[in-house]
Amino acid sequence: MIRRLRAVEAVQQQFDGKRFRLGKVDCAALGAALLSQFGWVLPELGGYTTELGAYRKLLRLGCADMAALIDVIGLPRIPPASALLGDLLCVPGEGKHAIGALYVALGNGAILGFHEDHPGLVRGRAVTIDAAWRVVP
Repeated sequence: MIRRLRAVEAVQQQFDGKRFRLGKVDCAALGAALLSQFGWVLPELGGYTTELGAYRKLLRLGCADMAALIDVIGLPRIPPASALLGDLLCVPGEGKHAIGALYVALGNGAILGFHEDHPGLVRGRAVTIDAAWRVVP
């Protein structure tokens, strides 16, 4: 748990004070930063500036949404209620290309991530969680 705490703290520090920007400072970048704390090396996920661009990027990677991307990476799925500090969660997407959004579990139902209607990092609670993954080294 100490490793998980340090990883989450490092990710918080990396993104605190940064404004949400698709393709640069968004849920994909947050998830990639967390996974890199555990030694995962991921494909380049940025390079888009719109929701449509993010959707097209996922399609080029062979995924229809963020949940499919995490599945392809190979993290084990878990029941959302079993999420520990430092696990990844996916909440439902909105809009025409509802790709979902990744959040980091903080424990006791709390989450950390970005929301397009908020200028920066958000700490709160998710009402609906579509999927969860155990982040393992």
